[in-house]
Amino acid sequence: MICVSDFCKKINILLLAVLVSVFFANIYYSDKASTAGKLLSQKEKQVEVLEKENESLINEYYALTSYSSIYNLALEYGISEYQVEYYTNPDLALR
Repeated sequence: MICVSDFCKKINILLLAVLVSVFFANIYYSDKASTAGKLLSQKEKQVEVLEKENESLINEYYALTSYSSIYNLALEYGISEYQVEYYTNPDLALR
């Protein structure tokens, strides 16, 4: 049934306007999603780089704070290892 009245023409124009609006909205949001996807990909790469750098810094920290590293650094600055000597007083009675 084809509607030729003025009311039907207005409804057809309204439906056409809605379809065109939906079409352009779909294009707009598809473009936004594409841009967001690229940005997300860039951020993920940045996170990867920062995680690798963080791991490297942690390893460097552990190497610098290890006992042998601190000991060698102390020797470089002239700090020598000391030994504690315990003296016993021979006058004390042993029980």
